[in-house]
Amino acid sequence: MVRPYGQGRDRCLLVTYDVPGYGETQPFMMPCGSESPYADDPSRRISRSMMPEGYMQKTGKDFDWSLYGEDTEPQKKIVNAFVTRYAEFERSGRGLYIFSKVKGSGKTFLACILANEIAARRPFSLKFITLPDLIELVKSRDELDRQTLDGLYACRLLIMDDIGAHDGGQAWINEAIFRLIDYRYRERRPVIFTSNCDTSHLDCNERIADRIEAMTVPLRMPEVRVRKQIAARESGEFLRSVMG
Repeated sequence: MVRPYGQGRDRCLLVTYDVPGYGETQPFMMPCGSESPYADDPSRRISRSMMPEGYMQKTGKDFDWSLYGEDTEPQKKIVNAFVTRYAEFERSGRGLYIFSKVKGSGKTFLACILANEIAARRPFSLKFITLPDLIELVKSRDELDRQTLDGLYACRLLIMDDIGAHDGGQAWINEAIFRLIDYRYRERRPVIFTSNCDTSHLDCNERIADRIEAMTVPLRMPEVRVRKQIAARESGEFLRSVMG
């Protein structure tokens, strides 16, 4: 259950979760303010984002579109617009839905690069979460986990990685996912989603798919596995650096 509490600058949310097998959590306050306390230090904001460490220092120059071996101009135009005109995306509450059927096609890598580029230009808080980790946070009664969950609501930009990677038949999981997505939809706080399917094939309830469609621009990635190529190139660069 999510209930508004307070008014004006003191406004926040009281959040309670009823988790089957765990019982109802105690109500806890979720701050609505989302400015980062480390506004002048992008690297520190990124380090606190829960983003995979290997992606934290990556920028646009690290993403090699030529690895796909096909025309990627439409994708690059969307990506460039998202970074250079992010203020307009945020005003409309619109993020990206990055998807392809092939695993290892660079979806998560690209999502993290976009977040890094935006964080470098704007004093925004950002968070990264996978669907399995989100489910564990919702189940947890640990106070630190609750604070982490709060941050997913409050941050200015959120990456939700691998959306649809859960049992869509479990109602409580769908409800927890919907609450987070619906809150960010209503508050116009953009989300970058990654997924192995388009929204019409998401293994979740219709409300979640409808919200995602309403709050994102779809970005279909080429059906090419580039993860191994990237790993091989980085390994080669590392070896050259240590061997002179």
